[in-house]
Amino acid sequence: MKADGFTLIELMIVLAIIGLLASIAITTFTDAQAKAANRSAQSDARNLLTAGQANSLQ
Repeated sequence: MKADGFTLIELMIVLAIIGLLASIAITTFTDAQAKAANRSAQSDARNLLTAGQANSLQ
């Protein structure tokens, strides 16, 4: 008798690998979001400072 398909162990290994890759991707995505929010806040602060300096010169 020839067995077709995958064994349960093979499917579990594939799911474990997919879970590991997903956790790495989620961590990287959250770090990128935090860096983007930080850069946005820095840009907003820089723009506020520039606007304040421009208003004080008038």
